[in-house]
Amino acid sequence: MLDNINNIEVLFVEDDKIAAFIGEELLKNTGFLVDTVTRAEDAIELFKAKPYAIIFMDIELPGMSGSLCAREIRSIEKREHRIPSLIFALTAHTSQANRDHCFEMGMTEVIEKPLNDKKISMAIQMLSEVKKDNQRLSFTNLTNERIEVKELMKLTNNDTQQVKRLIEEFSNFLEKMKKELEDEIKREDKKEFIHSIHTLAATASYIHAPNLCKLTKYIESEEMKSSLQELMPVYTQIVGEIKRIQQTKFDNAILESK
Repeated sequence: MLDNINNIEVLFVEDDKIAAFIGEELLKNTGFLVDTVTRAEDAIELFKAKPYAIIFMDIELPGMSGSLCAREIRSIEKREHRIPSLIFALTAHTSQANRDHCFEMGMTEVIEKPLNDKKISMAIQMLSEVKKDNQRLSFTNLTNERIEVKELMKLTNNDTQQVKRLIEEFSNFLEKMKKELEDEIKREDKKEFIHSIHTLAATASYIHAPNLCKLTKYIESEEMKSSLQELMPVYTQIVGEIKRIQQTKFDNAILESK
């Protein structure tokens, strides 16, 4: 189970006033930070503003249904490369056909109404397992050295101008790769995404970019057993590392000091 749930954000979407009041109190008593809304449209606006670890979604809502709301939330996550929220469908109808429909729309699990402490505990257990997976995909021991300039200086016999050209070309290459990866994610094309990661890994190795090497090689090691969505935490780190490399100034003084 989770060590601390007091700072975990939960979105509760329920149009029945009594159910909304009781469910919100149960969630708050558990320790969650809870936002409660009665309409799917309001849920989407809140989700755009901040991520939620867990969403409890009533299926039968006025206006946009809960299942359509879940599908829109999944679209936002893919578009913004967010770590997926756990979305629990709340419904009185738990037939297999209804469950299958919920899963097709992006729900994580289907919970039979009413919400209670036992069902909340189940959600907490699932969140705990997801967080363990995300920690497995998270790197905290990356180096502050974006490019090992010393190695490039050796390679070019201390030719600072050539090293600067190599780094500039690498920066342009990274911009191109960033756009390609983003496009492949939008298309949900895992095969091409992995191909681009292989290309990025090889070039990062040649240019001695240790963090990119580590991140890309991890995706390569996980490509057969992880879905594209499950690889998003590492992809997000890759994008961040690319930005940091592009923002680093490699002037002559820095190069010569190596």
